Amino acid sequence: IASRPESPWGVMARARLQLGDALNRMGQTREAEAEYRAVVTLTSGDGDLADRARAGLRRTPPAEQSTAYRASLEGGRMLERGDIRGAAPLITQAVTLRPADPALHFGRGTAHQNLHQYEDAVHAYDETIQLAPSHIGALNNRGNCNRMLKRYESALVDFDELLRIDP
Repeated sequence: IASRPESPWGVMARARLQLGDALNRMGQTREAEAEYRAVVTLTSGDGDLADRARAGLRRTPPAEQSTAYRASLEGGRMLERGDIRGAAPLITQAVTLRPADPALHFGRGTAHQNLHQYEDAVHAYDETIQLAPSHIGALNNRGNCNRMLKRYESALVDFDELLRIDP
């Protein structure tokens, strides 16, 4: 199956493995275990997907990682629905629990930017860029926030760096 992912069982096994990983990140270990066991069954216990599923059965994320992931996921959904004020505290909670995750800082920056809180957004994008220096979205958004704050030189530096990374 691993060598033939185009087969229906390969696609199903891969999808169930991804679902198991997502459930595991959210701390829903029983549900994740069921998905991992299904992958092992679908693959007859052979191949890369089965090995990855067995590895998933052996790991459980720390509680704060699961809580942060759930808060970030719900905050992201709220952002998509346009509920920016509701999303901001959830994203902040996620950042507090997982301060080394650049994606969470980027989400917080996006929430502040959408609320026109450009100074707070710049700070969140600074954190993102400190953790992931080539984060294109953070460089672009920080440049736009600096432009809105009339810090044209800073905006130009961000846009130049963005073009250097991604011409």
